[in-house]
Amino acid sequence: MKAFEILTFRIFETEVVVLVKVTSDGLVRCAFGGAPIPRDADGQPVSISADLKVAADRAFSLVAGSRRQAGETNGKHSNAQAPVHDNDDVAPDPADRVTARQLSALYGASRRHNLGREGLTRMVADHTGKRGAQFLTKREASALLDALNGRSDQ
Repeated sequence: MKAFEILTFRIFETEVVVLVKVTSDGLVRCAFGGAPIPRDADGQPVSISADLKVAADRAFSLVAGSRRQAGETNGKHSNAQAPVHDNDDVAPDPADRVTARQLSALYGASRRHNLGREGLTRMVADHTGKRGAQFLTKREASALLDALNGRSDQ
């Protein structure tokens, strides 16, 4: 039996963040998910409830992804992936969180080096132990950008 639960959420100026808990077969997993807050022409949020739903969906996807990574889905073993640390799903403090501009630069640099998103995700895990670029701090993102920009095409 699976139980899905939203433990808490926060609404910031430009994004919403949700913490979810999934219990399945006695195993408990938690993850954060985030979503930007789109604004209308007057600068008002379009739909905070829809943004919270997107953030929760992303968090639930991370939980499902961590189950796949551990080889726990339907008794099948997934391909080996880069190891991650216990704090990989913890979003940094909002003041220290990777910026949208840094994320865009990371994705662009990874495309230029023919890494794609999967290659970037592996690089993030190899360098920081985190599951994705969205969990980086500004400093970690800068270090990865430096590594990508100093790297020759493979």
